[in-house]
Amino acid sequence: EEKTIEIFRKIYRYNTGSRDYPVYKIKPNEEFEESRGKKNVLRMMIDQTLSLVREYPRSITIISTLQFGIYFVCNGMLIFFPDILNQTAKYLENSADQNVELCEIVESAIKNRKFKQSLGHDMCSESLDLSAYYYALLLEGCYVVGFILVSLLVNYIGRLAIFSVIFFSTGLCGFLIVFVSNPLISAYLYVWLLVCGVNNNLMNTVTYDLFPTNLRSLAMSISLMCGRFGALVGGNVAGFLLESHCWSTFVLSGFVLILSGILTFFIPNILKRK
Repeated sequence: EEKTIEIFRKIYRYNTGSRDYPVYKIKPNEEFEESRGKKNVLRMMIDQTLSLVREYPRSITIISTLQFGIYFVCNGMLIFFPDILNQTAKYLENSADQNVELCEIVESAIKNRKFKQSLGHDMCSESLDLSAYYYALLLEGCYVVGFILVSLLVNYIGRLAIFSVIFFSTGLCGFLIVFVSNPLISAYLYVWLLVCGVNNNLMNTVTYDLFPTNLRSLAMSISLMCGRFGALVGGNVAGFLLESHCWSTFVLSGFVLILSGILTFFIPNILKRK
């Protein structure tokens, strides 16, 4: 205990410049000591989970749902990102019609693939157009710039404003992709659709602030587990819909992000700034 307080005192002095650390004693975690003594870790996990759900049902439900929505789009749609852009580049290279919707290109590529498959031809594409690498690098650049801007602006404009801008703008891209008849513009809209993942780290900080220390790691684990599940569901749903109803894939992604943006207004203490 004395060593722990001494470490906290050094951290406090480093952060504030003051040597008057107000904590002189640490209360032991009786629940953890009891569970550790009985070596019943599973029971402790169950008790903490029940305590989390009973005391913070609204917070954990909203955060988990938002993580599900973020991963559903940014990871689920990312799986098909290189292939769709590669198909777009090949179509523009071989076709004189430059005014075509992105989903028409995808559907055309699927039909050609099925036709070649019926003839017994090899289905694997061994080449990837350079433009696909360009858009991939552009996406990563957007993430880098996005993370930097979020860290710089979060204390000035608040987390709700950042959530709203990213969720609503990326969600709007999901709808616009269906109606835009310029493949190049559609590709950029696709890139911005995937930028919704920038909200992930900011959502983690919200989770950190919403729950007490003894439940914080559990809440983070549950919310991220829901996010990973969203990535799994998103990838399978996108793969299924692209084959039959391409337009619904992007509309669904846009709807999920718009709904997530609305849901952020119901996060407890979301307007509070540090």
